[in-house]
Amino acid sequence: MCPVCIATAAVLACKATTTGGVTLLAVKKLFNKSTAIEIPITNPSKEDRNG
Repeated sequence: MCPVCIATAAVLACKATTTGGVTLLAVKKLFNKSTAIEIPITNPSKEDRNG
């Protein structure tokens, strides 16, 4: 391969990596776990059960 082709391939690879990183940050920002509503799960004790 010629040097120009190698340089072009390297630039394309860097752009793809950067785009993936930016996308990852955007998704991470949008779907932050701290904004999720937590629902507590309780197991009833023997006194709470009927029967």
